[in-house]
Amino acid sequence: MASTATRGGAAVATRRASAARVAPRAVPARAPRSAPKPKLAPVPQPALRRPGFAAFVLIVAVALLAVVGSYAYIAQQQFQVDKLQKARITEQRKYEQLRLQVAQLTAPERIVGAAQQLGMVTPAQVTYIQITEPLPAASDPTAEILSNGWQNVKADLGKR
Repeated sequence: MASTATRGGAAVATRRASAARVAPRAVPARAPRSAPKPKLAPVPQPALRRPGFAAFVLIVAVALLAVVGSYAYIAQQQFQVDKLQKARITEQRKYEQLRLQVAQLTAPERIVGAAQQLGMVTPAQVTYIQITEPLPAASDPTAEILSNGWQNVKADLGKR
């Protein structure tokens, strides 16, 4: 049932009847309330500044700095150890070369060769002298003082 009405000379069709024909929307049935709901309150915000937390962060930071510092010190000392080991190896090589040089210079063949170049000759016969009697006492006053012992030497040193 549509009706027309004029408003300011214009015809407006209304559809009141069609609006009545639309089925009402189904509303879901609510469950019966068994208990009243508790009132909700906002959760309190945790404090951003807690003295214990700041101390903990400070202690962790200091500990990390100590660990990093100790690792840096260890690395520096390892460089020093490596440097000293290289120096030890070079000095050990020098020592071995010097030992070889001493062995070559003190070899009997080399000494005989050097003596022959200087004009020395090998003797035809070698004579060994053996002393069986003690040497006679020298008239040197120092030998006499030394033969009496060190106690007398100390006393004699005070006299001179």
